[in-house]
Amino acid sequence: MLQGTDRKKAILSEFRKRAESLIGQFDDFGTVREDNGFRGPSPSSYIMSSRAEADGVVLLRIHRQDLPWRREIRIAPNDRWEESTNGGPVEHSSAHFPSEQQGILNQLFEDISRST
Repeated sequence: MLQGTDRKKAILSEFRKRAESLIGQFDDFGTVREDNGFRGPSPSSYIMSSRAEADGVVLLRIHRQDLPWRREIRIAPNDRWEESTNGGPVEHSSAHFPSEQQGILNQLFEDISRST
């Protein structure tokens, strides 16, 4: 099992790779910039980031740059995950983040589309 910084980087890297195909729906290129930013529904831009928290939890955050909107996904060392918006209560959770990433991304981009 990866620890700390390595796990954080691996989670962000895999999430970023999977997101690029969905991002292409908004910018025709499907690219994520070096700063992990990407274009969403015009004119919004988003930034993906991750950080290691206590007890091996990794926080994956997608933040809209022009509004105070953010989606946070907390991933435990056993890959159980919880998702919330703007620091609110847990909206979704499940037992295996790696196998559920595509569904999480699909829902995220559906929510992004509806928020414009």
